[in-house]
Amino acid sequence: LSAHSYSVSVYTGDIYGAGTDANVFFTIFGDLGDTGERKLSKSETNKNKFERGQVDKFYIEAVDLGTIFKIKIRHDNSMLNPDWYLERVEILNEVTEETYMFLCERWLSTKKEDKRIDRIFYEKDYDGERQSLGSSSKSFWGSALSLKSQDNNANLKNKSSIDGSIQDGQLIPYHITVTT
Repeated sequence: LSAHSYSVSVYTGDIYGAGTDANVFFTIFGDLGDTGERKLSKSETNKNKFERGQVDKFYIEAVDLGTIFKIKIRHDNSMLNPDWYLERVEILNEVTEETYMFLCERWLSTKKEDKRIDRIFYEKDYDGERQSLGSSSKSFWGSALSLKSQDNNANLKNKSSIDGSIQDGQLIPYHITVTT
């Protein structure tokens, strides 16, 4: 099997407390397989990785993954400041020169938002089937959910109207940024 080199750029958000000292682990999923979990150890761009407002670049060697559509990223909640605000991840297949973007804009933290330190993200233009975030095939949401029932980061969409009935009308996506 031919080896491919993947350049992974990890963007830490530029908000208070965004950086992490925890160990970060990462898996890339493509239509031909996955990398298995890898620790993001040595940043090619920064001595102190995952700090507020910076981009850390890592190189991963793996078999050809085909079209990349999903990533899983987590940290081990270790060290003094484990909370991490991840802005996005970009992956460049250096053989095919294809770039894949994964928008996060969320905390990986046991204290903030939904208190999760592991997340699954789908490529921003991915339009196929999406597996539920539960590790069991008998999870609450079922084993697979269609794109129509999930947003770009595999969160369930709610299509209820004011009176509580389900509508099949057109959805209008909004991206809201709140700055305090």
